[in-house]
This record gives sequence, structure tokens and C-alpha cells, in this order.
Amino acid sequence: MAETFSFQRLAKRQFKSYDWDGFLLETLGNCERNFSMLIWGQSAQGKSTFVMMLMKELMQYGKIYFNSIEQGEGLSLQQASERLGLTEVKATEISIGNKHSYSQMLKTLEKNRANFVIIDSIDYMGLSADQYRELRSQFPNKAFIMISWEGYGRKPQTQAGKDIRYMSDIKCRVDSGVAITESRFGETKPFVILPEKAREHPKFKELVEFEIPIQD
Repeated sequence: MAETFSFQRLAKRQFKSYDWDGFLLETLGNCERNFSMLIWGQSAQGKSTFVMMLMKELMQYGKIYFNSIEQGEGLSLQQASERLGLTEVKATEISIGNKHSYSQMLKTLEKNRANFVIIDSIDYMGLSADQYRELRSQFPNKAFIMISWEGYGRKPQTQAGKDIRYMSDIKCRVDSGVAITESRFGETKPFVILPEKAREHPKFKELVEFEIPIQD
């Protein structure tokens, strides 16, 4: 029988959230432990760099499984990890899937105790909306962060990406080195990923006006 509940019961429940501050709070909001997030944008705008910045902060709050489908174990990921100071991070903190397929990822997650699952990218994997729902159902206590390519109209390229965007708690578009998020967990602020590239952003003057740090 399908369950129902009341607002009165809902008001009495206590949900686990992350007691974080600074960058994570301003960018993601006060998230429930099993939040979902979709990041999308055109190529070379800062998506992967932003995800690695998130990982560096998130590892303070739990273990991470990072499925690097596009890059895998190669020079580009090595260089990115060096730039962001992740080269000394152990596998017990961040476990990296070397271009895991969907089925390989499922098997890994069944054994892996990761709190955060990061997929780069859902397009390269060919992840469907149904598979996303399966992941959320099978691993209800994990948080999912996914990257998607951008198509026309500043929206994710595929229908699956569009569907997952609607289902995600946090929606983040990366453009010209700036991440702008909309979160169900509270107000957020734009985050400058790549300071030099941010000068190309159409709202660069607003970023400066609101005192978002732009480094020279």
C-alpha cells in the first residue's frame, strides 16, 4: 500500500544535513546528506576543474567515488590534480573509477562506502534517466554529483540530461569560468572557478559589484 504523510508529521522529522560553511554552503546550500547535483556547460568552461574543487572540500565530510569516464588515468587528470593539490590524496579518501561503465560502477558502489558519487560525464557514459532513478533508489544514502554537456538554449545536451536536471536538487551551469547554482537547500552565490576566464562572463561587472573575489 502506498504511504501518505501529513505536514504535521513532516514538521517533527529530523533530516540529516551537512553542517558545512564557506565555499560549500555558499555554492550548494545547507544540503541533505543524499543530495543530487547536475553541472553542465560548454567544453573548456571549467566544469571538471569545479568538480575537483568540490572534491577537495567534500573529502572533509566523507569518502568519494569519482568515476572519471572522459579522462580516466591519463595526463590531463594528472595535471588537474597537481594544479589543485590532490596528488597526495589516498584511495581511502577518493577512489577513482578508470572509465567505469554503468554496470562496473554499480558493482563498485555495492562494495564502496563512498558518501559522494561523482560522474564525469553522464553523456560519455550514456546514462539514461531510468538508470539515474535506479542509482537513487539503490543507493538512497549517497549524494550524487554529475557533469553533463551543454546543448542549445543553455540546457543539457541530451533528453536524459534535461530530465536529470529537473530531478536534481542542485542545478549548476558553468560558463566562462563561473559556476552559478540554483539549490533547493537555500540561497547560493556565483563562484569564480577560473579568474582570468571569468572576465569573459556576460555578468562579469555584476560579479565584481557583488564582491565575488576575482584574482589577478
